[in-house]
Amino acid sequence: MEAKQQRQVADASLYQAFRTAVEMSFRLQMDPDTTRKTFEQVLEDMLKERGKQG
Repeated sequence: MEAKQQRQVADASLYQAFRTAVEMSFRLQMDPDTTRKTFEQVLEDMLKERGKQG
């Protein structure tokens, strides 16, 4: 598989993972702002864990 195709597969996989997480937030009846803030917190935490402050 060429690099462009690999990137497309990776992008599609990430999109699907995020979609699943957002679907869960809807089932939990969370509002969009809370969902967004939670995503941002997870990203920030993981960047810190990897030593890359955002």
